[in-house]
Amino acid sequence: MTEIGGTTSVYDDVSNANPLEIFIGSGANTPFVANVGTTGSKYSNKGYSIQSAQPVYVSVRLTAGTTQNQAGSLVSKGLAGLGTTFRVGTFTNQKNFSSNNQDYLNFVSVMATENNTQVDFSDLATGTIIENDTPLSVILNYGETYVIALNPAVTPANRDGLVGALVTSNKPIVVNCGSSNGSNSTAADVILELIK
Repeated sequence: MTEIGGTTSVYDDVSNANPLEIFIGSGANTPFVANVGTTGSKYSNKGYSIQSAQPVYVSVRLTAGTTQNQAGSLVSKGLAGLGTTFRVGTFTNQKNFSSNNQDYLNFVSVMATENNTQVDFSDLATGTIIENDTPLSVILNYGETYVIALNPAVTPANRDGLVGALVTSNKPIVVNCGSSNGSNSTAADVILELIK
């Protein structure tokens, strides 16, 4: 397991009978979570590359909120998760938002598997307002991640503005998308999806 921008750890004895659990930290300063204030920047310290001699199942789980009443899970799809054309899915966020609902977020994140990877985002809903005025085209190198985020409280178009958005690249990438504290009704939850 290689932490992008970090160190490599070798685990020789992982099996069904001997699973491995690794605590990766908490908050936006972990290799798994990006702070909304820095979306639209290239990250070189987010994510993991996991390789094994035999098939393995990898799952990342998170809890959120002061009472940890929100939870999400992301399961790796391995080589099957690589591609050059993806569609985004998030919650549709039908909740009535006000200016104090700043903890809701829809996002799409991409990671390059090769240097000089051109990534383009299109088919976002008309009227969406992207956090940090993030450009919709970027060139990434191996291991770099790029995140586009929409806050549903900013404008009604952001509630489902990423649903069906198109992500294309000239070289294989991995795409993760979903909603942090999102909602399809009056309740809220975390949804994460590694898509293909």
